[in-house]
Amino acid sequence: MQILADLYGYSFRKVTELTVRGLRSIGYRYINVVSLWLPLNMVSRASLVVGDTVIAIRLASRLGVPKTYWVDSPLEVTGEEARMLSDSDCLYTTLPHWCRYYNKAGLRCSGYIPRPIDVDTAERALSASCRDLHEKFGSYVVNVASDHVIAPPRRPRKGLDLFDAVCENLKSKQIKCVAVSNWSLRNAATIRAGSLSEYELLRLIKCAKLFLFTSRSEGFGMPPVEAMAVKQLVVVPNTPVFSHVIGVKYDYEAEIRELIPEVGGFYVGWDYSVESILDAVDYALGLPPEEREAIVEKSYLASKAYSPVSIALALSEVI
Repeated sequence: MQILADLYGYSFRKVTELTVRGLRSIGYRYINVVSLWLPLNMVSRASLVVGDTVIAIRLASRLGVPKTYWVDSPLEVTGEEARMLSDSDCLYTTLPHWCRYYNKAGLRCSGYIPRPIDVDTAERALSASCRDLHEKFGSYVVNVASDHVIAPPRRPRKGLDLFDAVCENLKSKQIKCVAVSNWSLRNAATIRAGSLSEYELLRLIKCAKLFLFTSRSEGFGMPPVEAMAVKQLVVVPNTPVFSHVIGVKYDYEAEIRELIPEVGGFYVGWDYSVESILDAVDYALGLPPEEREAIVEKSYLASKAYSPVSIALALSEVI
């Protein structure tokens, strides 16, 4: 089979690698991976397309082969993308919310299949020592998010501005913040995105006090699910794109549509107050041990559904 993937995007590259691993484990022997950005004559057979919904359709729709789009994006879909989807193509996204949104926008969505996570590496991280990380950072809250830096939206999609503001308030509780990001934050120690191995990343998440995600919108949002897989307590917004995440949730204040100058389009999402996030963090930090354990155990068991094998089996039904 052939996978046509956005190999420039870190998360899509990671998804592709895990998907190939899962497909091989269920019997696919020959899997050809082609960059979504390479010349069109590289693609000569039916393909599974992995990438951002809008970009993938705009690039791959010109190919004269049947395609199964397995795409996600919080970018606003227009009628133009809907017209580019041919009758021989089908489209799957990663969450029921986006499937409903695409159908309302006129983009035919056949269903949803979540993204895979590296459950095997997560299992190894579970038994890892935290001593060196605690010596370096002390008690810390962690976030994993990268965002536009050249021309960010007024309300950055990944909500790193909100995370930074929360971290400023956490200083009085002697709790530090660590962010794996391409941003430099004033109130958090920043580890450059992509500089950690998967094991190191999952160990960093596992050793924190909690995982705090302040993203205003996600196509799927792998980091919170990865946190679930290492039995970390997750704090996320109570929005439709995080309905699959088990943890402590804070409410949103408004639905938003925000211009991303860097891409010349809008993302659709939700906005929150720093106060509501802080309330959720305080609640999470104050949970009795038995209540916290019950939540993380439930989330850990749920994370097994996102193994590469489980996702590959779901994909094999539609490709």
